[in-house]
Amino acid sequence: MEFTQDIDDWLALIATGRSIGITPQSTVSQYRRHGIVFRPLRDAPPIVVRLIWPRHDPHPATDAAVTLLTELYQPPR
Repeated sequence: MEFTQDIDDWLALIATGRSIGITPQSTVSQYRRHGIVFRPLRDAPPIVVRLIWPRHDPHPATDAAVTLLTELYQPPR
């Protein structure tokens, strides 16, 4: 097992065939890499997603981000 400092190092290890991994769906769209195949895991439980911000000095776009992410992550009906 090799230690990596960040997701880019980890994905480089995977691309060279020295590692495999499990990752959230967001990695598929945010970190596409040549030579890596992403496959969904059947029957895997969903992961919890959290949005965080500083309590006493929220960013001006915080309310819009909360609204958008609430819509995106609503459970299916």
